[in-house]
Amino acid sequence: MAVLNDGTALVYAVTEGDGEAIYVWTASSGNGRFVTSAVSVSGIGISRSGDAIVTDRGANEVFAIWDPMGGAVRKLLVDAKDGVSEPVGVTMSVNRIYIANASSVLVLDSIGRLLKAHPCNCAISGNYPFRDSVFRLTDDPQRTTFLLDGSSPDERILFVPPSRQ
Repeated sequence: MAVLNDGTALVYAVTEGDGEAIYVWTASSGNGRFVTSAVSVSGIGISRSGDAIVTDRGANEVFAIWDPMGGAVRKLLVDAKDGVSEPVGVTMSVNRIYIANASSVLVLDSIGRLLKAHPCNCAISGNYPFRDSVFRLTDDPQRTTFLLDGSSPDERILFVPPSRQ
């Protein structure tokens, strides 16, 4: 599930049959509206403009739902041929979309074009905002913590060794 910053809308997935259905809820309607389906949703993000980006682990693809509160047009952004492999999450900054895969982070521009891939010698568990333009990729505090630093156009993966205590 992802919530628009002002809280007036959310995009969410529910299991239905052999897959998942994606719905949009808005405060003005008070009801969920079906917009598309997926195999196995592993992440949903909403941009500042209100568009949704969805990672589908089951299909190894990432798609956008342009204008989900209105026309809700689905568009494939990247898939397995572009390096999508078991995506576990999506996070967005002002002009970048970060897709966390099993062992890499794909960087897309704000309209979904693939810019680069950053391999990570780690098991990525998600893509969690840590602080401004820094995202935590792993979640075991007893092991090395891996971070994506997106504070410059040359994003990089950093690591913090575990405490020796």
